[in-house]
Amino acid sequence: MIILDLLLPGVNGTEVYRTLRKDKIHSPILIMTTQDGLQDKLEGLQTGAEDYLTKPFAFKELLERIKALQRRCAYQDLPATLHIQDLCLNKDTREVTRAGRPITRTAKEFSLLEYLMAHPNLPLS
Repeated sequence: MIILDLLLPGVNGTEVYRTLRKDKIHSPILIMTTQDGLQDKLEGLQTGAEDYLTKPFAFKELLERIKALQRRCAYQDLPATLHIQDLCLNKDTREVTRAGRPITRTAKEFSLLEYLMAHPNLPLS
């Protein structure tokens, strides 16, 4: 995760994250800055940042935003195919098989199974 201030000495923070994205660096970016105009926020989010936090802020809010980014990005970085024993789920083709046999399911069942397989061995509500 990258926490980036837009007002860096000697370099434009906006160019930093544009270059990161252009160079195919996909680490989540949290912009933390005093630039609090709507246009600043929109530009930051539209050009590659995952979140935008304006100063001043409560430290607890920063920590919660970091945790939220970690949760979202960890889930998105999962491989296209999830396996648990003989159960296989392909996120790209939306196919599910068990022991090589296709399993028929609804879209909601697929989403639920994907979530459960992405968090193995964890109690989930």
